[in-house]
Amino acid sequence: MALAVDATSSGSTASGTNYTYSHTCTGSDRVLLVAVTENGGTGITRTVTYADVGMTSAGSQLNAGR
Repeated sequence: MALAVDATSSGSTASGTNYTYSHTCTGSDRVLLVAVTENGGTGITRTVTYADVGMTSAGSQLNAGR
């Protein structure tokens, strides 16, 4: 089975505030990936949820000085 991109979203918010957007996965055998990038902040994303369920982090990386 080939992988396909269903949809992408992007946005920005001021430091210390929440960012929310709506996305619905469609089809069968679904995978939802979330990537969070930050420019000049603390490098800390507190929570990511889907359907009110907390998602598990697969990892993180902080590039100091970039």
